[in-house]
Amino acid sequence: MKDETKQGLLLFLETAALLLLTYPAGIAVGLWFLGGCLCGRLIIMHADRLSCIKTLDKVILVANHPAIIDPFLVAFLLFRYYLFHPLRHAPLIVADRINFYDKWWFLPFRSVMVPVDRGDRRKQAVALLKIRKAIERGRIVIIFPEGGRTFKGDPGEFLYSQMGNKIRFLREGVGLLVSKTGASVIPIGIKGSDEVVPNSRRRLWTRFVFWGRIKMCIGQPMTFSPEASRERITQEIAAKLLELVDEAS
Repeated sequence: MKDETKQGLLLFLETAALLLLTYPAGIAVGLWFLGGCLCGRLIIMHADRLSCIKTLDKVILVANHPAIIDPFLVAFLLFRYYLFHPLRHAPLIVADRINFYDKWWFLPFRSVMVPVDRGDRRKQAVALLKIRKAIERGRIVIIFPEGGRTFKGDPGEFLYSQMGNKIRFLREGVGLLVSKTGASVIPIGIKGSDEVVPNSRRRLWTRFVFWGRIKMCIGQPMTFSPEASRERITQEIAAKLLELVDEAS
């Protein structure tokens, strides 16, 4: 009985935080990016491919990670669903604990974030379990499987597209989640976010280049057979991300 009471209390607190903190903050960020769309600074390609989220039971949005604003960009793709149904369509963003979750200015978004400790395998396993349970409950999850922004990769740690675009080798955690949950993957290629918010190895946040342009290319939903290995799933997702980044170029 005590466990049930505790779970009920946690659910109540999470719902309250979502409605009182995350929802208004999400609306503000969404309107900001909507203004970018109207000004032609943010271009969404194949937005109609997201309509499948209304019929799919389990969905993972997977994207490359050029810049620090990418989690908010991908979450914005769900803005029209989130606006009217925040409890049903609030995505769960897998975020680095140090760069995102622990920063005081991300407090309003903590209810929609799962922090990942990149240097602690045990804590990573706990986070993966939490993400898996969320997917199985029907929560839309946003993952950046490069394990950090692209520019932080070391030489020899990149995959290249036909047009010369690059991403880091993907972590196989995304393949593991897909194979364990049977979730559909919607890949998203992001191009130009690192020009709008330039990266720095010394600081998390640099400046905002208002005249920059970002393109986001949404791919067709990907489904995998139960027999597919996590290595194969990860490789196919990586190939599709590079293809989408090329299309956005």
